Formats: sequence, structure tokens, C-alpha cells
Amino acid sequence: MDFISNILASIIAAFLVFIVGFIIKLKIDGISPLSLFRTFRRIIVSRIKYFYNDRKYLTKYLGTIGEFLSSAEVSIMYIGFWMASSVDNSDIRNVLKEKTTGNVSFSACFPDPKSPLMEYYSAFFGESKEELITRINKNIKVIKEIRENLPKDKQVNIKILTHEYPISASAYIIDKGTKKCKALLDHKLPNTERFCSYGFEIYGHKSKFCENIINGYQIILDKGEKI
Repeated sequence: MDFISNILASIIAAFLVFIVGFIIKLKIDGISPLSLFRTFRRIIVSRIKYFYNDRKYLTKYLGTIGEFLSSAEVSIMYIGFWMASSVDNSDIRNVLKEKTTGNVSFSACFPDPKSPLMEYYSAFFGESKEELITRINKNIKVIKEIRENLPKDKQVNIKILTHEYPISASAYIIDKGTKKCKALLDHKLPNTERFCSYGFEIYGHKSKFCENIINGYQIILDKGEKI
């Protein structure tokens, strides 16, 4: 018993030393331990699963967008820009074909290429309006082709829309309204490479934060113009 007690005492002592050292390190770095605790608490309450400060960490730890969407059982919603990094990869095309051939619905809402909004996005991304319009139309065409290649009775599973909202973050929302609902937000930075974005994955069930996010993007989708 003395041997086990000594081991436990050593583990507890080592843990306490680690905690004290960690707090001292935070203080040296100018970080309040109480603020850090409150931040962690808000993350847990908000049901944020993962945060990334660079797009490379998204694929490194969460996988590709196709892998993220492969868990969908009811619906997939995309409201954003042009799905550039997604549609260019074959995995998302394969996932969309597989899911919509079954009973999963897919709605994609892109900026209207004919909208004056293109001037805003051109300034925001630091790219020419013509380049943005070409990119949007290209990816709308890709989604259209996926829809056209589905069996006739399954083509209704894919809806393509355009919006006129000056958003700064794109959103993928999976299985809205179910206990397995989750969302992935990718925030763009002005005048910065698109891959230098930040974002987070968040669980929807019992998360007021996620509910507000989904409701906001749902309005954009509802007001979208069907193609």
C-alpha cells in the first residue's frame, strides 16, 4: 500500500507542478488564467468542436470537405462564395453524387454573378470582378452537371441558388434540425489569400450559438434565386 500511495503522491505532485508552471507561463505571456478558463467554458457551452486559424489545419485534422460531408444522412447546405477548394477536388463531387443518389438533399447558394455585389467581393478579395464571375459560373456548371447526371427522380435532391448578401464567411450545414446537425464556418480575410482563412466546426444539437448561425444562413438560402 505504501508503494501505491507513493506513486499516487508522485503523480499528484507532478500534476500540481505542471499546473503551477502552466499558470506561471500564462502570466509571463500576459494571458489571464481566468480569461482562458472563461474562453474554454464558452467554447464548451457553444459546442465548438474544432477551431483552425489556417486552412491547412482544417484538412490536416478534420480532413477534406468531402470527408466532412460524407457523414450527412438527411441534408447538406452550402451558403457562401464558389466552393472553389471543394469542387476542384474529386472527393466532394463523388460524395455529392453518392449522397444525392440516395435520399440526401443538397442546396448550394452562390453569389449572383450578375449582381452589383461583385464589386464588393472584388474589393474584398483583391481580385478582378471578371475573375470572380468566371469562378462562380464554373462551379455552378459543375454542380449542374452533377445534377444532370443523376437519375431523373433524384435530380430534385440538388438545388442551386444565387444570393445577394455581402457575407464574409461560407457555411456548410449538415443534417439541419436533427441531433446530428453540425456546421462548418470558414471566415475569409479581406485582401488576403483565400486559403489564409479561419473557422470552426460546431455541433448544432443543444447549441444556441449554432442555432443562430444556421437561422441566419437559412434566411440567405430562403431568399435565394433558383437556377
